[in-house]
Amino acid sequence: MERAYLREIAKGPDSLVTPLTLRRTDSRLVDITASKDELREARHNDALAYLKRGETFPYNVSEDNLKGGVPAKRSNIRTRHPFWYSLGVPKVTSGRILAPEHFDKRFIATAVSAQHQVVVIDTLYAIAPNLEASLSAILWSLNSVLGWYQLELRGRTQHGEGVLKVKLPDWRGVLVLNPDALRDAETLALQEAFAPIANKQVGEVADELARPEHNKFDQAVVAAAGAGDPEGFRLLLERELRAAMGERHERSDSVAEAKVARSSASKPTASVGAYAARIASVLSTFPDPRVNLPDGQPTFSVAVAQPIEGDLALGADLFSAGDVLAGDDVVASTPGMLAAEYVRAVLLHDVHLPLVDVPCEPGLDQTMDGWRATVADWYSAFDEQCEKALKMIHDPRLRGQIRDQALRLLHAI
Repeated sequence: MERAYLREIAKGPDSLVTPLTLRRTDSRLVDITASKDELREARHNDALAYLKRGETFPYNVSEDNLKGGVPAKRSNIRTRHPFWYSLGVPKVTSGRILAPEHFDKRFIATAVSAQHQVVVIDTLYAIAPNLEASLSAILWSLNSVLGWYQLELRGRTQHGEGVLKVKLPDWRGVLVLNPDALRDAETLALQEAFAPIANKQVGEVADELARPEHNKFDQAVVAAAGAGDPEGFRLLLERELRAAMGERHERSDSVAEAKVARSSASKPTASVGAYAARIASVLSTFPDPRVNLPDGQPTFSVAVAQPIEGDLALGADLFSAGDVLAGDDVVASTPGMLAAEYVRAVLLHDVHLPLVDVPCEPGLDQTMDGWRATVADWYSAFDEQCEKALKMIHDPRLRGQIRDQALRLLHAI
């Protein structure tokens, strides 16, 4: 893709590292504003190929009907103007301040210049001051204990984890320094106090409030705001902020049990078991490799450690190749991976066997080849039956639970 159509993105609070630094990633947004005729004239063939794929290739990225099919033909995309691929990304004409919508234990706002054409998405706000000269004053305010305390008071607790959510109406009530009211000496003091923290990664509030350089900066902010006793007022704000944040997190923990008590009792296992039994009732059990064992085939015995607890699996690395595992425990050791696969398949049917007779070579290869062919046919029948039984269930997690339970009933896992 031509570089002119790739835009850097800022996504989520983790993108904000310092008051002046964004975390750089490889993620990019494709923002094509030219028509296809203009692209052809400029010979931007990669962009044209990208658009052609969007007009011809059907994607299915979720169960949502609006997100399936050919992108250019979707009802929520084909009505875009002037082109179906127009994203309507706002044009950046001035410096901005990026701030999160959600705050936990870390408060930060980051300034980006007008030349930085980053696209802001997902749980971040972009604050564009009416006057470019106001940007520094707003940035200082939002990175100070004065701004943090206001956000803590104006936000509302959400998400059940004590996370603070600050919506647009809440932001409108946050007071910041007025650059027109700042004297030259106050502006100079703020610049000098802000310099040591401007490019330092912002951590949790408790850590930031313990840093001497941040205390000096906070004192300069409250002094510029008109506090008669800047140090005393800063200490008061710090104590109140710590108490408010502590109460927010404690409140989340204190109501957890009450939420559980108020929630309606549900029995998802009953429906899972019923659907799984319906699937299992019309299918034969998972193929047993012993059925494919020729008469008179020489065998050797593999000891099995009892009891077996947990799902059976095969060793996946160099040191465990040939082992059969139940959870983290080795329950059987065989000369090779093929023998281990045979032992696991047998134990799926009879987990209490103390010994498993494994066919010797070359009979083991023939036995497992026939068994795998049978397994492939069995899984085809199983998938077909699942689609019939789960046609009205759209939740992928519930479908997965039912499928796993049916496989257990049929001795497949």
